[in-house]
Amino acid sequence: MDGFLVSFILFEVLVAIVIVIGNCIVCYVIWKSPELQRKVMFIFIFSLSVADLLVGLVAIPCSILTKLGLPHNQELLCISMLSFIMIPTQNSIFNMSAIAIERFAAVKFPIYHVTRLTPQRARYVTVIIWIISTIVGCMPMLGWNRLSEADTSLDVRPCLFMQVMSFDYMAFNFFVCILPPIIINVILYYVIFTSFAHHHACSSWLACGRESTTHPPTTCEASVDDATKVTNGAKPNKEDSSGEVGIVQVVGDIKKNGVGNGAIIASTPNTPSQEKKVVSASAVVGHHPPQTQQHEQESLRKRRKEMKTAGVILFLVLSFILCWMPIHICNMIFKFGEGKIDIPTVIIDSAVVTSHSSSAFNFFLYSWRLRSFKIQLHKRFPFLVNNRPL
Repeated sequence: MDGFLVSFILFEVLVAIVIVIGNCIVCYVIWKSPELQRKVMFIFIFSLSVADLLVGLVAIPCSILTKLGLPHNQELLCISMLSFIMIPTQNSIFNMSAIAIERFAAVKFPIYHVTRLTPQRARYVTVIIWIISTIVGCMPMLGWNRLSEADTSLDVRPCLFMQVMSFDYMAFNFFVCILPPIIINVILYYVIFTSFAHHHACSSWLACGRESTTHPPTTCEASVDDATKVTNGAKPNKEDSSGEVGIVQVVGDIKKNGVGNGAIIASTPNTPSQEKKVVSASAVVGHHPPQTQQHEQESLRKRRKEMKTAGVILFLVLSFILCWMPIHICNMIFKFGEGKIDIPTVIIDSAVVTSHSSSAFNFFLYSWRLRSFKIQLHKRFPFLVNNRPL
């Protein structure tokens, strides 16, 4: 073996170890935490962690084998192995998009998010994601490959990705299954980030008092109007009045002060337990004007937390793009510039390792930075969490 091949295998093994350990912890914590299982976002994170775990257990070992040209003279086993590489990586991308959509709904449509995006429906979505990912990943095994072009006269026919996989399929995978989720993620997280900025502008106006001569931001005016409609008994939107939600009301001091620190309570009369779901009214009408220094400090802490979350989300999108785009750019060069552009092997190997490392980053970025996950992690693995207050 040459030095580059040894380095590739060592880096792949190291990434696989980090992926397996990190995502096993995530899956175990969520599986043992009923509190997290009741939250839609963590259902998608669990599905994402399972997909990332398969990257470490299946995709990376198969990647190392195909780098060595193994197995020899076993076309069916070879194409099956390469198809299994595609399934978990494709599933990871779809799960990231599902998390982006769920976060978008939580920020822009809080009532819909509380009343309609239930854990049961999230589980149905994850099943659909796995089915679609399996179908897309198995397309090479179903015939979309280059095995018919192989030279059968050779005594040893190696299993090499570049010689077996069809780059028509790789182009389809990129333009249909990779690029659209990337665009959707960027757009949704951009809307989420700008929503926090608008929320900050609205909070600043409310902090100055309703009698201020400064004209309020448009988003702030709309929020106050919506809150007034809800408090007066009007239905917030057609979807939330379709019968699933029996009661939607705002409690607190919204009516008394114009805006306040109340909560939206939605109850479903069709359920035996008459369970009520509560979402902060600040999601609908913005922060209330602080009356005391304590309120000001609390409002400031909330804004800092929101901006910190927005910064983490922005970093997630950038890391996702940086990890996955190099290998797909290489694939598109092979597809459209075959024979014209020669890509060095070290660049291809580096792009492969980088794409797999995305599954290791997700553990830290999606899960470790979430306070609710930290609390459950501390209960089960205290030595993994520092002693600072959670």
